[in-house]
Amino acid sequence: MSTTPKLKLTELTLTASQQATVVNADWAILDQLVNAAVKDKDLATPPGSPADGDAYIVAASPTGAWSGKAGQIAYWRTSAGAWAFIAPLLGWMVSVLDELDGNGVPKRYGYTGSAWTIPALSVTATPAPTVIESTTARTLSAGDAGSYIRTTNASAKVVTVPPQSSVAWAADTEITLRNAGAGALTLTPGSGVTLNAPAGGTLVLNNAMTVTIKRVASDAWDVIGQTVPT
Repeated sequence: MSTTPKLKLTELTLTASQQATVVNADWAILDQLVNAAVKDKDLATPPGSPADGDAYIVAASPTGAWSGKAGQIAYWRTSAGAWAFIAPLLGWMVSVLDELDGNGVPKRYGYTGSAWTIPALSVTATPAPTVIESTTARTLSAGDAGSYIRTTNASAKVVTVPPQSSVAWAADTEITLRNAGAGALTLTPGSGVTLNAPAGGTLVLNNAMTVTIKRVASDAWDVIGQTVPT
């Protein structure tokens, strides 16, 4: 029998027998590939007691009913009482439900023709907005994410990084801080927050020093740049 060029669905002939079986099998393929999503991509052994339609990207060196199907999409058909398999083609995209990004959205993997991988981001860089802070104290907020903050007051200044419990910081948030005033600028961690100073440095910036703080975990930030030496 001939198949469609992309999804490889079986094309019926005027004399085809068992048409319902063929059509149902093709519907099952479409059910998996339209807005494709799998539960996991790191399993090499079929899970026990799968629900109808449960799908997985088969990991390397698979065993049992998945033997020899590495890289393929395996899905359970209760009506058949067996696993069915789809060999992916170049360019297919699949969401992996147990891998979430910083916004709680399942990550998307693309098929290169030989492996599944997260596509490289193609983003036009947007310049960081410049924020002038003229007071002597600022507590950072979610709206400061991605900003370039210049503290211009000539007196001593404090910038506080509040905890995740008070600000819903997104994963990988970055904020750049520049001390543009004569008085020292001190970075202060809020309750439960850890600020990891640069090697050989403190959390104090003299005039003209610049750092970027990057959120690396909940309530943990790396301080990158020049600070007053220890």
